[in-house]
Amino acid sequence: MYGLILDELATIYSCIDFLSFIHLH
Repeated sequence: MYGLILDELATIYSCIDFLSFIHLH
């Protein structure tokens, strides 16, 4: 159960990180 939540958070975090990267460049 916790693994699934962490996987979701990792996906969301990488998506946000990707968007911030585009926004900065």
